[in-house]
Amino acid sequence: MSLNLTDTLYISIDGSMWGRMEAVTNWFVIGLTDFALGEVGDIKYLNYAAEFKPGMQLREGDVAFELESVKSSIEFQAKVSGTVKDVNIAYTDHPELMGQHAENNRWMFKVEVLNSKLSSQWVGSK
Repeated sequence: MSLNLTDTLYISIDGSMWGRMEAVTNWFVIGLTDFALGEVGDIKYLNYAAEFKPGMQLREGDVAFELESVKSSIEFQAKVSGTVKDVNIAYTDHPELMGQHAENNRWMFKVEVLNSKLSSQWVGSK
């Protein structure tokens, strides 16, 4: 099952990521939820996968980035396929900012979604 990109907000079924369409570019913006940050704890380190950069062809299930904290280290997998358009590298130098930004402003990367469809990894709401 796939979702058409007509809804305004999506949450990954595991609750770790949110997504929304960017009206101007029509790119899908993906960010971390408060739930995910709560699970990880105080973030000490963010590392995007080495090949994760604009222009990369992303497949659902690819490792996008890893967060390390005093509690744990967690890899976050992409829940969408398409072309990476932008990566928020500000958090690589200052991962502590993630906890200071509002959830809807805590974006990690932007993707031009393949076939304009989302997989069943997302649930949408209007």
